[in-house]
Amino acid sequence: MSWRRVGKSLLALLAHALLFSFTLLLVL
Repeated sequence: MSWRRVGKSLLALLAHALLFSFTLLLVL
């Protein structure tokens, strides 16, 4: 497992978390 792959997955996870929290804020 390379560091680039880890960074990419981590970045994707962070983006999804941000999107989720943003939509949650919009709903609330």
